[in-house]
Amino acid sequence: ITFPLLDRYNNVLGFTKRWLIEKPKSNDKYINSPNSEIFNKGMYLYGIQNIDEDFPEIRITEGTFDVILAQKYGAKNVFATLGTAFTEKHMEILQHYNKIPVFCMDGDEAGLKAIERSAKMLAENGMYCKVLILPDKKDLADISLEQKENIEQYIQENSITYGNYKLNKEMSLYTSKANELKLKYY
Repeated sequence: ITFPLLDRYNNVLGFTKRWLIEKPKSNDKYINSPNSEIFNKGMYLYGIQNIDEDFPEIRITEGTFDVILAQKYGAKNVFATLGTAFTEKHMEILQHYNKIPVFCMDGDEAGLKAIERSAKMLAENGMYCKVLILPDKKDLADISLEQKENIEQYIQENSITYGNYKLNKEMSLYTSKANELKLKYY
């Protein structure tokens, strides 16, 4: 299936294809137009033409289906980086809109690493962000299909500040180590 890559003003900049049945020899699920004078994946956000200027957040996810399904069921300002690579150019776009970024990357190791990299980049540049940690092996498209019209509420209720995420992660590690010690000595 092929999707047009539109800019803020609905101009076609390129295309992205997703393999639905059989992938070619490469492991890539998606094939994007090559970088050119008019399209640069490192500074592109899929779905940006649907931005709601009055909504205070921008939700960043990985893929086109995440955006399409979340928007279909009413989630606002959901955009995709077309993969896990969040760049400095993406950060500049967020700074331009002056909205709170919420990272909604896939619930896998690559998605969690992307959240860590992205949040660190923002923090180094004095930007605050939130995160939505998705269940293991699920993406925002999966959650949108489960939640349907409740997806916006789900995002709002389950997003936490990156600081809280880091604190929860450290507390979980501490609890795990404490339990190991208890088992060792009891």
